[in-house]
Amino acid sequence: MKMEIKMKMKMELKKIVLAALLASPAALVAQTEAPEDVVDIAKELNMPVMTVNGENMTVGHLLAYRMTRQGMPLPQDPMQAQDVLVNELFSSMLLAQEAAKMGLDKQPQVVARLDVVRQQTLRQAALDELIRKQEVSEEDLKAAYDEQHGATEKSEYKTRHILVEDEDTAKEIIKELDDGKDFAELAISKSTGPSGPNGGDLGWVETARVVKPFGDALTKMEKGKHSSSPVKTQFGWHVILLEEKKTSTIEPPALESVRDELTESLKIEAVRKHLENFQSSAELSFPEGSGVEDTK
Repeated sequence: MKMEIKMKMKMELKKIVLAALLASPAALVAQTEAPEDVVDIAKELNMPVMTVNGENMTVGHLLAYRMTRQGMPLPQDPMQAQDVLVNELFSSMLLAQEAAKMGLDKQPQVVARLDVVRQQTLRQAALDELIRKQEVSEEDLKAAYDEQHGATEKSEYKTRHILVEDEDTAKEIIKELDDGKDFAELAISKSTGPSGPNGGDLGWVETARVVKPFGDALTKMEKGKHSSSPVKTQFGWHVILLEEKKTSTIEPPALESVRDELTESLKIEAVRKHLENFQSSAELSFPEGSGVEDTK
C-alpha cells in the first residue's frame, strides 16, 4: 500500500504541492491571498490523492493536515515529507472510519468536539478572508509609519547608585551626601549592590534597561545631583547620582522595509474594530438556570 501511495503521489502531486508541504502554515495561507488564483487553487485542492474505503483524500485534505500537524518535524526532502504526510493521513482516515462504524461520531462529547473544531476552522477562515479584503490607503500607511517609526530621541544616563535594605538607611545616606560626603566613598562602604566596590558605578544606562522606578527617577533628575528621596524597587532602596546625560537621534527604517508589516497590522486593527461592532450587534441570551448573568 505504501509503495502504491508513493508512486501515485510522485506522478500527480509533484508540481502542485511539494514545495507547499514544507512551508509554514502562515505561508500556506498566504498562497491563497490573490483573488485571481482562487479558481486554480480550488481545482488543485480538489484533486484526489487516494481513495480509502470509498472516501477520497484530496490535495486540500493533505494541506489542511499539514497546517495543523504536530509532532516530529518533517524531513527536509520534499518527496520524503510528502510520503510522511500521506501515510499519516491514511492512518488517520482509517481510524476515523473505524470510529464512525463504532458509532462514536454520535456520542455527545464527540459531537461537541467536532462542532468546536468546525467553529474554530470557520473562525480562522473568516479572519483570514476579512484581513485579505481590507484595503489600506497610502495615506493611512504613511500616518502609521510616522506614528510608529518617526525619528525619535534616545537618552542615556551615566549614573551611580547606593543600594541598601531599608528606607531609613537610605535617608541617612542622603543626609550625608547633603552634608558634602563623597558619593563613591559612601557606595563603597555602604552599598549592598554588586556595583558597591566600584563606587556604585553603573556606567551608561537607558531607562528601558533598568527597573521602572529607577528609570522614572533618572528622567526627573538634574545632572550632577543625587536623588532627594530614596527610590524603592524590588531590590531594595536606592540613592541615585546622575553624573551625565546624553541624547541621540534614532533614524527610522525606510518605509519600504516595513511596508508589509505595517499593512498587515493596519488590516488586523481594522478587522478588530469590525469584530467589536459585529459582537455588539449580536443577539445573545442565556437559558434560565444557566448561572450566567446577561449583562448586555
